[in-house]
Amino acid sequence: MLKKVREPIVEGIFYPSDPEHLKQLIKTLLGESKSPALNIRGLIVPHAGYRYAGTIAADAYKAARNIIVKRVVILAPVHRDETDEIILPESHFFRMPTGMIPVDQDLMDELASCSNRFRKDDIPHLEEHCIEVQLPFIHALFPEADIAPILVGNLVRETANVLGNALTLTCPAEDSQTLFVVSSNMTSYLNGNTAEKESDILLSSILENNPGRIFQGIEDGEISSCGAGCIAVILAYFGKNHTIKLFSQGNSGQTNNNFDERVHYAAIGILA
Repeated sequence: MLKKVREPIVEGIFYPSDPEHLKQLIKTLLGESKSPALNIRGLIVPHAGYRYAGTIAADAYKAARNIIVKRVVILAPVHRDETDEIILPESHFFRMPTGMIPVDQDLMDELASCSNRFRKDDIPHLEEHCIEVQLPFIHALFPEADIAPILVGNLVRETANVLGNALTLTCPAEDSQTLFVVSSNMTSYLNGNTAEKESDILLSSILENNPGRIFQGIEDGEISSCGAGCIAVILAYFGKNHTIKLFSQGNSGQTNNNFDERVHYAAIGILA
């Protein structure tokens, strides 16, 4: 059977396209990070270009460097088309400049059988950067791991419940060799004061391990981050018996000096 491959779309834009340059950059970013090695079960990582958030992303991944990972489940928002669906790839591999990363086809099939809210469709994956930017770090630290890339549309509570229940059925919480990664910024592009306020609301809700507060913030218009719903799902999946740790945070203004309109980022771990 012909194997489908999802080709990269933001290499040379969000991260280097040259394999050796990319390997060296990931090595440097991880080497400069001061994050301690912890028993990480989940990570919340920015999906910005490495120029803006590479050091913050490295702070998240560095904390997971000593765990054994056979599968990485990646939850990420859909940026383009409006949909209430949960979109799984048809592709068997995601190609990176540094090599091919296999998709866990068995898990894709299991998730697809859980609800008609799940749909297999490569097109949204071919248009989306927020999973792709995670892959160089995942490939460097866990070269033998499969990935389970999941794009999530508008996360109303009903869809969130479907996704959470499906993950509970197919990825039992006691499976310590599955790492969960949520690809999310703390805000979208907002003016300075609004960005600061929204970031604080989302970040405090995460550190309090309060997914209900995140959903309420989305519904009330206090939280506009496109990945916030995915964060709420993964917090609910793990429950209250897990410690949440902030490794670092920052914003795009620290790179481009535009503090009037900026995006906020954070590196966060969910510990066993």
